[in-house]
Amino acid sequence: MIGSPVAVRFFRYDNHPSRIYVRTETDRTASVAALLAPAATPEHPETVAVSRPSDALTARPPPADALRQA
Repeated sequence: MIGSPVAVRFFRYDNHPSRIYVRTETDRTASVAALLAPAATPEHPETVAVSRPSDALTARPPPADALRQA
């Protein structure tokens, strides 16, 4: 991570994040996704798009026993 002054100077950061990545427990993905918009912009949560929370589920490796052949 870098500080805001470095981000502004070298990466043209405008103090408005375009993406926020969140890690959560698999069984809490939907409930965490529902909390992101109000946490990011409490005054106007309707302006925040929470997209693809299910990517967390598809990115997980398969269980070890799924790789065993019968």
